[in-house]
Amino acid sequence: MLTHRIDIKRELRLEMGAKNIQYMFERCSHGGAKPLYLFFDEVDRLIDVDAARNWQFFRLLAWAKDAEMIRFVVAGYRSISRLVYGQNEHRSESREGGGVQRTSDTPLLLALEPITLNPLSRKEADVLLIEPLKSTEVQINNEQEVLNRVWKATTGYPFLVQFFGQRLFKAAVEREPQSIGVDDVVAVEESAELREFLETHFIENTLQNGIPVVQERVCAFLFAHSNASSWIEQDFWEACRSHHVPLGTDPLGTIHRAVKSLADAQVLHYSHGRYSFAFPVMRPILTSSYPDVNKAILALTGN
Repeated sequence: MLTHRIDIKRELRLEMGAKNIQYMFERCSHGGAKPLYLFFDEVDRLIDVDAARNWQFFRLLAWAKDAEMIRFVVAGYRSISRLVYGQNEHRSESREGGGVQRTSDTPLLLALEPITLNPLSRKEADVLLIEPLKSTEVQINNEQEVLNRVWKATTGYPFLVQFFGQRLFKAAVEREPQSIGVDDVVAVEESAELREFLETHFIENTLQNGIPVVQERVCAFLFAHSNASSWIEQDFWEACRSHHVPLGTDPLGTIHRAVKSLADAQVLHYSHGRYSFAFPVMRPILTSSYPDVNKAILALTGN
């Protein structure tokens, strides 16, 4: 694929292997004077496969990067931290403090700059919602109150702001004149569509290779059924331990990876060592969908 996109004539010489691709990088970047810019999307599966093959592909990219022949961005979800930090990233975090330990089994250890897609600012969220509606001449009644209500429900997460925008537009075009108001926002908040949308978001983002990630789901269930507005990792660990959730030989590391993945998936929000739900409606959705936390854990763990 690299040769096809960069220099298609070299595609016929792939039997020469990595040396041929190294030469292609050197030639096409003019020896590093004009580096190639590459973007790789959805790389999780590639990372897992390449790690099992002693990082053949990413070693090649690391070599080209060090030689200043390429600059690249990789995008993904679960396995990105493995590429950046190594297989066994572990954070020990408690009320007394903690730190991060990492093992080096990646050719790009600390060579990439991690970028997390954070929620939008209030201004950005308002623009994302209002501009498309106004461009289609939808009248917005009590505009500021509408914006306040959507902001409170979405806390600036783009995919959720977009969901509200789409449903509000649908409501507007079904009436004449085309308009929306606060009642329409409330209707979206209370809709079965939103519940299904967020529950699907939770389920799909707690799967790995099509299999539920037990610790991630259990952490979310236990936190949802607590009365706390936020937890640190120690709280998740203590709750899992009290419910006899299997955490393997590295329980703190397992908890760290679980809640970090929930934060990456925009189920939880992380700030200053504490985790809370990314948006307010997630807690009631989980507690109503899984009203008996012990049965939910039993179904996942068998314990």
